Amino acid sequence: MLTIKKEIDNTLTISQSEFFTIAYPDSSVWAVVEDLRKKFDVPEGIGTIFYSAPSYLDDECKEEYMPEQFGASDRKSDAGGKALAVISQIEDNDDLIGGVLYEYIYPNDSIYVTNEQGKTVFSLAGIK
Repeated sequence: MLTIKKEIDNTLTISQSEFFTIAYPDSSVWAVVEDLRKKFDVPEGIGTIFYSAPSYLDDECKEEYMPEQFGASDRKSDAGGKALAVISQIEDNDDLIGGVLYEYIYPNDSIYVTNEQGKTVFSLAGIK
């Protein structure tokens, strides 16, 4: 299990996850997130995007169970420049609609990931 400490938009979040994805500009995941941002007419400089694909009751995808879900939130603090990366985590529990949360990472943000022994295995911080 990994511990992920995110300081994004003047908010500290600490969570645990088996895995997560960091996507940089020009990666295929970045392209997917940017396509979603454009599809739903969200301006650049956004903080987060949540997306859940539609689900169906049948194999032919004709009887819809749950429609496509989308949400986005603005940043409240100075980003310090253009987005450097996107962190994505699967949001899936009984209380929420399952989907993917994408958070844009900007120069004024930081992320530290530690393993079960507390050793930092990844960091992205203070990049201007």
